[in-house]
Amino acid sequence: MNPIRLENSIMSRKDIKTIMLTWPEVSEAITTCVHAELGRPIICEALFLDDTYWSVQLKNHRISLAEIYPFLSQTGFPIADWQDTLSDEGGPVTGFGILFSEHLLSRYLKLTWTHRIIAEEGLWLVDVHSTTGQETADGQ
Repeated sequence: MNPIRLENSIMSRKDIKTIMLTWPEVSEAITTCVHAELGRPIICEALFLDDTYWSVQLKNHRISLAEIYPFLSQTGFPIADWQDTLSDEGGPVTGFGILFSEHLLSRYLKLTWTHRIIAEEGLWLVDVHSTTGQETADGQ
């Protein structure tokens, strides 16, 4: 058996930025983003469903189809992913799926990430990078 050479694995280590947001923090961020985009307060609640999926429910409002299409478009959400948010019944939208929720969160935080970990305590964003080209508050 060959011995493992730790010095080589330490040398190839890569530090990556990771952020953990609690579900109330995710809710607040998306609520703020939706309010800014639509111009009225709509309470959004981020919901942990399991370790593979989370979504957002609108607590005090529904968004009509006439309003959701421009909203999706003006945020730059890819048309190919709109089905994630549109109601299967064709009625008003009462929540957002994971794709649009993460799109809004990314716009609000001005960050992108390569991986996510969905946990009961919150959402972990892994390998985080600024979308503004500027360093984040902690200098990374």
